[in-house]
Amino acid sequence: MLSTPRTGYEHRVVPISGLLVCDNPKVTLSSHSVGMGLVVAAYDPVAHVGGMYHALLPEAVANPARAKEHPGMFVDAGFDTLNLTLRGLGAVTSRLVYFAAGGAQLMGACGGLNIGLRNTQTLRRLLADSAVTLVGENLGGHTCRSFYLGIESGEVSVQLSGQHNEISLCLR
Repeated sequence: MLSTPRTGYEHRVVPISGLLVCDNPKVTLSSHSVGMGLVVAAYDPVAHVGGMYHALLPEAVANPARAKEHPGMFVDAGFDTLNLTLRGLGAVTSRLVYFAAGGAQLMGACGGLNIGLRNTQTLRRLLADSAVTLVGENLGGHTCRSFYLGIESGEVSVQLSGQHNEISLCLR
C-alpha cells in the first residue's frame, strides 16, 4: 500500500494547485482532499520519472496571471507544465503513461456549476488533442479521495475517503 510509510522511503505531498515531479525512486508522491479538482499524474517507466499536479479549475483563461504563477491550479496549464517538466528530467513523451482521479460532484452542484464535471471534460479534451489515453482513472462520484504515485515502480493508487483499502490504477 502506497499510503503506508515504508522504511527508507519519503512521502512528498502535492498540495492543492501544486505541481511536483521527481526522479528519486525512494519517493512516493501523494495528494489529498481530491474532490471536485483533478489530480493528473504521468510516469515514464524506463526513466523512472514521474509527477503530478492537483488542479482546481478547468482552464487557465479564467486567470492567466495566476496560471503563469501556479500552473497546477488549472487542468490545461498543469497538463502542459507537467509534460514539459518531466521531459526536463529525462522522460520521453512517447513512454509517458497517464493517470487521473477526482472530478467529483460535491454539494449538489449541477450544470455549469459542476466544476468536477468541467474539470473532467477539459482533461478529456486535452488527452484527445494530445492523442493520449489514461492507463488508470478514478473519476466522478461524490466523494473525496487521496492519490498516490510510487516513483520506483510506477504504482498508482487511490484511497476513497472513509475507506481503508486502496484501489490500484495500474495494469500490473
